[in-house]
Amino acid sequence: LAADEPGLTSLKAALPPVARGRTRFPLSLPGHSAFHTPLMAPMAAELEQTPPFAPPTSPLVDGSGRLWPAGGEACDVAALREYTIHEQVVAPYRFAHSLETAIGALDPEVLVLLGPGAGLGGAIGQVLS
Repeated sequence: LAADEPGLTSLKAALPPVARGRTRFPLSLPGHSAFHTPLMAPMAAELEQTPPFAPPTSPLVDGSGRLWPAGGEACDVAALREYTIHEQVVAPYRFAHSLETAIGALDPEVLVLLGPGAGLGGAIGQVLS
C-alpha cells in the first residue's frame, strides 16, 4: 500500500498486529516511498529539470510494455523522456508485462536486471515459468 505519513499512521492503527517469525506486521519498509503512485507527483515535477535524453543504444521496454527502439531516428527520445520522468514515476510499473514484452519482441539469450539488488529475481522466475 502507498500513502502519505498520516495515511500510513491511520492504517497501522486500524490493522490488527500479526507476527510472522520475527517480523511484526503492519510495518513500513525503511527507505521506501510511494513509488509508481500519484503520491510521487511532486518528484515528477522536480524531474522536469532533467536534461534531454540521448537516443538509447539498446532497445528498451518500459513499464507499460512499450518497446523503445535503439538509435537516433528510430526512437522518439522526447516521448521516452516524458514517459520516464512522468508516467513511470506516478503510475504502476507493470513488471511482468514489460518482461513478457521484452522476451517476445527481443528474444534475448540473457536477461540482465538493472536495479536495486536482486529483489526482482523471484518475480522474473514467476514470469518465466
